Amino acid sequence: MSRLNPFEFVFGGVADELFPVILREVGERPARSAFAGASTVQQLLPNMGETDQPLDPSVVDGYLRLLWIAHRYWVGGKPVVPVDRAALERLFDEPALPDFVGPAADAVYLELPPRWFWAQISEESPHEPLDGVFLVTGEHEPLSALAVLGLRPDRPGFSQFTATATSDDFRAAAGCVRRPLFAPTVVGGAEAGVRSITSEAELLHLIHLALHSARE
Repeated sequence: MSRLNPFEFVFGGVADELFPVILREVGERPARSAFAGASTVQQLLPNMGETDQPLDPSVVDGYLRLLWIAHRYWVGGKPVVPVDRAALERLFDEPALPDFVGPAADAVYLELPPRWFWAQISEESPHEPLDGVFLVTGEHEPLSALAVLGLRPDRPGFSQFTATATSDDFRAAAGCVRRPLFAPTVVGGAEAGVRSITSEAELLHLIHLALHSARE
């Protein structure tokens, strides 16, 4: 059985109709501000929720970020970068890493080992498995990351949290992570052999390690 892909899961049924329309309006690599002002996007956002009630502005912003990243990912050909667990784990004890180098393409999905990393989108939210991270970047553009949590076929969508970072931010993140690295905070996590992401710095450091391991 093939692994569920978050882009195909959410947009697979409409991607070939939706994204060409957006492409004609905003081009291949629009800034998020320009993307947000597109008429197609403005018409679509209110319909992305599963409620007839007006959406909270923070929820709308989350949908906007997802749609913008999904558009860039679709334009880029929807590449997936799988991360090998053993190769990634070997880097956990490295005293230092080379400077951060972004993904080979402008937009990729960094596919992490299944159900190994867990995180919460807020302190009140449940711990959920981190499936992977969409990464979008470009010339003179910081890297935008959208982490996908709680992806499963019986759920309409997934949880997400986002970060935007420069090379300097990745360098600083390495000094802000907990030790032992990615120690579990979920109940029973140590016995289950899982890891936890508890901050934006830890997400950035995981991205750094994962991209580095995928290149080796």
